[in-house]
Amino acid sequence: MGFENPLLPQLVRSAFVKFHAYRQRGVPVEPDIFIYRACGTDYQVKVRALDRNGLALVTTKWINLGDGLDPEDIRWKKNSEK
Repeated sequence: MGFENPLLPQLVRSAFVKFHAYRQRGVPVEPDIFIYRACGTDYQVKVRALDRNGLALVTTKWINLGDGLDPEDIRWKKNSEK
């Protein structure tokens, strides 16, 4: 499936487009970090070259769990009770 495929989510498609644009210029890709304030989550979607013919889509997620001092902290509870 090519990165221009309309079934690819927009966020994934934009990561592939950015990767190819930076690769053509010969500079390292600086991935974007997206912030979802409603649940205290930051995430990143980036593309990495595996070899001459392979690419990997890498997603990273960071969750704000608070200071970790109180097990009743709502930020901790809403992410641990799943």
